[in-house]
Parts: sequence; structure tokens; C-alpha cells
Amino acid sequence: MTEQTNPPDAILMQERLKSLIVNLHEAVLVESEHRKIVLANHSFCQMFGIQAPPEALIGADCSNAAEESKVLFSDPEAFVSRITELLKNRKIAVGDELETKHGIVLERDYIPVFVGGEYFGHLWKYRDITKRKQNEREKTRLINELHEKNAELQTLNEEISATNETLSQTLSQLKNTQNQLIQSEKLASLGQLTAGIAHEINNPVNFISSGVQVLENAMPDLLALLKQYEDFEQKVGLPQGSPHSYLLQKAKKELGYEELKKEIPLTLKDIQVGAERTSEIVKGLQYFSHSNTTQKEDFDVHQAIEASLIIARNQLRRDIEIEHSLLAETQLVKGYPGQLSQVFINLISNALGAIQNEGKVTISTRNKSNTIEISISDTGVGIPEEIQNRIFDPFFTTKPIGKGTGLGLSISYGIIEQHAGSMSVKSKIGNGATFMISLPNL
Repeated sequence: MTEQTNPPDAILMQERLKSLIVNLHEAVLVESEHRKIVLANHSFCQMFGIQAPPEALIGADCSNAAEESKVLFSDPEAFVSRITELLKNRKIAVGDELETKHGIVLERDYIPVFVGGEYFGHLWKYRDITKRKQNEREKTRLINELHEKNAELQTLNEEISATNETLSQTLSQLKNTQNQLIQSEKLASLGQLTAGIAHEINNPVNFISSGVQVLENAMPDLLALLKQYEDFEQKVGLPQGSPHSYLLQKAKKELGYEELKKEIPLTLKDIQVGAERTSEIVKGLQYFSHSNTTQKEDFDVHQAIEASLIIARNQLRRDIEIEHSLLAETQLVKGYPGQLSQVFINLISNALGAIQNEGKVTISTRNKSNTIEISISDTGVGIPEEIQNRIFDPFFTTKPIGKGTGLGLSISYGIIEQHAGSMSVKSKIGNGATFMISLPNL
């Protein structure tokens, strides 16, 4: 018995091969070395709209088939050029993608047939991969969209983190202020500042809340859509180990796809909770600022100074003398007597605190044009010249940590401006300091 296949076996093998090709779901066309059709199947006729049965195509000349059928494709010249190249090179080529003018995507294989080194024609095989390509494009779009949403969320998180840091510092400073302000820095004097802070905080908080709400509303729909595509992928499936399956799994792994689906809703929830808590704090600040406003009235500046001295005397040491030289006449101004008293208390307290040993605090008033000038001087350590232009800035203080908040002078400066006045300082190290207040009188 030899290895050579006898003729009956060869015929049987050919019939089996022919039957296999005819019944394939993929479109198959076999041509001879002279470009004559040897075999075609029903799938081929159906794919290219050929009304005749496959048997009727046998013997047909395909020499000009590329030119005749190029009109079916979106890039006709590329279609013809590629077929010419394949027929010339006679090398196996699989996975060529073609797109018709109607948007159908085909995958084509070219397989030359050689027997004993002699060329006996070739086989064309076509597959409709339109749905697969649509799914791949849609999945790529969704993954890119998810990546963009993640980038937006990361940017939002960074903005929120920066805002929260600012809020944390502001609220910490405000809390410290509330605890440290005793007689000289009462909560009534903090009203104007907190109103401004509350307004500035409220704007970014509203922006954050609105942005988070939009994302929270969109995420369930986006995740539901992704779930549908995952279910569809499991039903339809990509060939195991195919390039498309590998690229899709690689993209999911690099993005941390599964972790993102779990973490994004939880992160949004945390952000929303933080924004709501911050909003409640802002409402408290706004209530505080509104509850401390009063109507303007005419009052005597001298009475406000005297009242402030009575309150500040609890800080007076035996080795410090308070001297005041006030005009005899009543000095009327229009404004808020309580707030102006807070300014005087703050300046007197600072003057007392600046005197380390024996010393004196002098308070005087004088008229100048249509204004009254109030001077509060001390014989304390003085203020360095390089920081004199900063002492009215919010939270700037020269006192040790825990001894001052840096709000007293800032609040006082704001109150004087609210009364259409001005405040300045003159000082030299070792020679004390003098604060000058100018207010329009009636």
C-alpha cells in the first residue's frame, strides 16, 4: 500500500471539499489560474446580489471583474489596485477590509492554490463584519467617552480639592476668630466680613453642587448603556484571542474599567455630601451677618469712646496710664455706634497689649474741616515699618500662635470705611504707635 492517493479517492476528496465550500456561510469564489470561475457558493451570490445560481457562474471569465464591480465600493480605485497587487504577488492575504457605498463592511481573504510548486488559481473568501465593526466603533466611542468623563471628573475633583482646602483654611480661621474674639472682637463686628466670605464661598459651592448633580443624573444612564453593550458582547462575542478582543480587554484594564464603574458613583456621592455640608455652613454665616445689622443713627463719638474705655479697663495694668484729651463739644456722626465702639475697643486693647512695662495710652479728638479725627497712641514696642502696609489685611497678625487671629484690625478698617472714614498708622520701633481715624461729622 502506497501513500499516493488513487483517483477515486481524489474525486471523493474534491466532492467533499466542494460540498464544504458550497455550504459555508461565508462567501467563497474559486478561480482558475486563467481567472475562470471554478466554484462559487450561495453566500457569494447573495452577498453581491447575483440572481443566477452558483452553478451558472462556473466557467465565467473574471479578468475584468474588478473594474466591473468597483462601483460597489466606497474607494473604487483602491479596490482595483489591491486585487491587482494580490494577483501579481500570489501571496496569502487575510483580513483585508472593504467598505461598500452602502456602509457594509466586508473582510476578504485571498488564498493562492499551489500544487507541487505550480500555480492552479486562487480562492476569494468574504465575510460581512458590519455589525462587528459597528459594535467596535460604539464600544471605542463609549470607552473614549468614559475616559473623557473620568478626566472631567478628575479635573472637578482637583477644583473641589482646591476649593475645599480654601474653605477648610477659611473656616478654621473663622472658628479661631470666633473663639479668640472676646470683648474687643465680638461677633457683631464680624458680620460684614462673614457676609462677604459667605457670598464668595456660596458661588463655587453652588457650581460644585450643580456639576455633581448633572454627573449623578448622567452616570446611571451611562452605566446602564455600558451594561447593555457588555451583555450584547457576551451574547454575540468576539473570537477568543482575536485582535479586537485583545485591544478591548487591554483598554478596559488600562482604564481600570471595573473599578471606575464602582468608584465614580461613590465619589460623586461623597462630593455631594461635602458640598451640602459646606452649604449649611454658608447659610449659618449668612444668617449671622444679617442678624447683626442695625439702622444707622446719629450719635456722639465721645460717648462711644467713653463706653469703649469702660469695657477695655479690664485689660488695664497698674503700670499703664490711660490719658484722654477729648474736645468739649459734642461730636455727632452718623453710623452704627455698636460697630464703632468695637473699633475703639480693639485699638485700645492692642495699645495696652503693646506696652511691655510701664507706659501710657493717649486718646484724643480734634476737628479738621468737616471731619473729626480720633487718635489712639501708645508707648509700646512699635510696629516695624516693613509690615505697616499689611496690618489691615485679613488674618495678618504679629502675635504668637493662639494669641491673635489677625482679624481685629481688618474688621476695624472695614467698619471705618463703612462709615465713609479712613484709618492709618504711624509707628517706629521702640517709640510706640499712633492710629488715626477720620470720620465725617454732622
